[in-house]
Amino acid sequence: MKSLTSTSALETGIAIGQMSIIAGDPEANFQTIVSMMREAKSQGNSILTLPELCISGYMIGDLFKDLAFMKYCESFNQKLVQLTKELGIGLIWGNIAIDASKKGQHGDFRLFNAVFAAEGGSLVDQGKLFWDFRPKTNLPNYGMFDDKRYFTSTTDEIQERGMTVEQAEAYFTPVEMLIKGVKTKIWLAICEDMWDDDYLFKPVDWLKNNGASTIVNISASPFWLGKWRIRDELLTRHSQGVTMYYINHVGLQNNGKNLVPFDGRSAIYHDGTKVMQAPSFEVGVFDIQSSLNDDLSDIQMLKTALTTSIKQFMHQIGKRKIVIGLSGWVDSAVVTALCVEALGADNVITVNMPTVHNSSLTRDIARDIAERLGVKYLVAPIQDAVDMTRLELEAMTGMQIPTSGSNLLTYENIQARDRSARILSGLASLYDAVFTNNGNKVEAYEGYATLYGDVSGAFAPLGDLLKWQVYELAQIYASVGMLPESVISVRPSAELSENQDITQGLGDPFMYEYQDALDTYLEDYQRNPEDVVRAFAQGTLQASLGISKPIVPGYFPTADAFILHLEATWKRHFISVFKGIQSPPNIAVARRPRWYIHRESQLSAKLTDTYRELVARIRNT
Repeated sequence: MKSLTSTSALETGIAIGQMSIIAGDPEANFQTIVSMMREAKSQGNSILTLPELCISGYMIGDLFKDLAFMKYCESFNQKLVQLTKELGIGLIWGNIAIDASKKGQHGDFRLFNAVFAAEGGSLVDQGKLFWDFRPKTNLPNYGMFDDKRYFTSTTDEIQERGMTVEQAEAYFTPVEMLIKGVKTKIWLAICEDMWDDDYLFKPVDWLKNNGASTIVNISASPFWLGKWRIRDELLTRHSQGVTMYYINHVGLQNNGKNLVPFDGRSAIYHDGTKVMQAPSFEVGVFDIQSSLNDDLSDIQMLKTALTTSIKQFMHQIGKRKIVIGLSGWVDSAVVTALCVEALGADNVITVNMPTVHNSSLTRDIARDIAERLGVKYLVAPIQDAVDMTRLELEAMTGMQIPTSGSNLLTYENIQARDRSARILSGLASLYDAVFTNNGNKVEAYEGYATLYGDVSGAFAPLGDLLKWQVYELAQIYASVGMLPESVISVRPSAELSENQDITQGLGDPFMYEYQDALDTYLEDYQRNPEDVVRAFAQGTLQASLGISKPIVPGYFPTADAFILHLEATWKRHFISVFKGIQSPPNIAVARRPRWYIHRESQLSAKLTDTYRELVARIRNT
């Protein structure tokens, strides 16, 4: 931790309220704000700044189109204005504003994502465009954001009024508020207004052109791995020549399929230098006297994002206990460790569900994990139930279900479904709990999961993680004795048949280092097999994928084997979409998590003519 020793060049008296926003619960958020206003006042601050949409929450879906609910959210603006008089502290906050006299872009009422300022029981004049609030100028319509579906922007208002860019810029004037008894000019912006590289309108530049010295940017900026570096670079650039307050929130919101953590990391920048940063994922009131918190490593940030999200998701759905199928392999081991850290060992129930194909090694590892973590450990052998289901299906259809040799998919799927649909769901009901989906991102892309078996559960803690990230988390927990080293050293296997017998060196059908890299390249970076074979032909694929060995012979014996694997991967990505549609929500920690950002349709996989030409050249080489 590093403390700021000199604040002479900065405005003092402005506090940042890094709050945990509960989406769709204005009353709870209001009570949090009241508490923070009191705390900021007790610290000697004159103004408390709060995040974007801190009353309604950001991810509430089409509740933004519910006029009655929007009016309810808007009613809290006047309550906050009154509090500035009662508590004796100024306030800058984000909420919705309604103009019911005009239509929005989609034919319903006009709604604004706005910033408000008040002190002494009155709203502060924000200039001529809108007297009592400032709408967001740049509306993001990418990633997790769908602002244009709901909001009218300053840009829309400017264009509707026939104003030029130069005329509009003149309206970006400051508010004047008391700091330590002195009237002080503060320029206001909302989140995307500073992420302006791809927009025509540049609100931060306009504020500077109008003489800005202190800029407050209220935000609702979701977490993804590495985003904080981009954000820091952006704030460093925008704060040149000014003091800039960046206010973000913490907590977990969701869009249905993605559980979206917000990391906070609110900060103060002065002339291109960060002088204060609030801790990641922590609630609190911070000001210029607070510490400049050191950054966590990427993997520590990931772990914190996951554990805080698990804790908050369980709170949101009103459950305390969680059931986990503990196989002894790395995925279920890491999920168990994360849940223990988030919820406490007393709230975690694990169950091992062996068949004749589960080795004594993995059963011993599972028991060891449970003992190390101090969780309830149950054993539910399922071989008899699996055989009963198999025999019943054979009697019903007259068809044989092989249990050895080849064509074992039906037999393997019976095991997966028995574990989830019977044991895990039954225990969850018995304990008034929910059960987890332990799958990771690579297995989801590859369709390496059984519908109504592995593809089930309340949520998927690892659903947006690559396999190497799961292993890194396992290494963290193993380093402090929470997990045994064996979860890392033993080859992963589903152990569903003799063909996955780890005692014979068999296991999952993936070269995970290569598969992680290839799936990331195809899906997260939106590449096509054509791009993959072109890079292979040019000798640049190893560098493009960031892997440790050459493609041939490092991972494949021949170029033809590489091509066949690529085409099979591409096909699996398309034919497994129906499983993903029915999968539980994941905790979104990557830049392009599936379903809301990375959108998919159920289609057949196609290869381009150029791909075929490139493949022909490779095979003829």
